[in-house]
Amino acid sequence: MKHIKSIQPKPDLFEKIADLQDEISGLEKTITLEESKSAHENWIKGYQNLELLQEDPKKYESLFQEATLYNRTQDLERLEVTISQDLVHLPQRYIISDSQESLLSPSGYHPDERVFVRPAGEVLINSNRLPQSLSGLFFFDQDKRR
Repeated sequence: MKHIKSIQPKPDLFEKIADLQDEISGLEKTITLEESKSAHENWIKGYQNLELLQEDPKKYESLFQEATLYNRTQDLERLEVTISQDLVHLPQRYIISDSQESLLSPSGYHPDERVFVRPAGEVLINSNRLPQSLSGLFFFDQDKRR
C-alpha cells in the first residue's frame, strides 16, 4: 500500500489568481468593493423576485456589471484558499478514511479531476476494491455520484 502524497496546486491556478488580481485592480478604479457588494446583494434580491427583475431588466443588467468586482474578489479568495490547502489526487474508485467528514473538491478543480482537500484523520486509502471489513472506517464511492 502506497502513502498518498500531497500534490501541488495546478499551475493554471496561479495564472487565474494573477489574472483576477489584474482585473480587480482595474475594476477598483470605477467602483468600491462596498458599492459592488451592495449591487451584488440587490441583484440577488431581483433574481429571487422575478417580478422585480421583469420591471426593470436594464437596472438588473447594470447591477450585475457593478457586482463584478465583488464576485471577482470572492473568486480570488476561494482560489487563494485552494493553493494553501493540503490537496490529494485520488484517482481510484473508492476513498476509505477514518474521517466521516465529506470530501471537498477545492475551488479551481472540477470533481472529475478527483482532487480533494485531504480529509482529517490518520487513515486515507484509495482503491478500486473495498476491503471485506470497514470497521471504524468510512468510504466514498466516486463512481456513485455520476
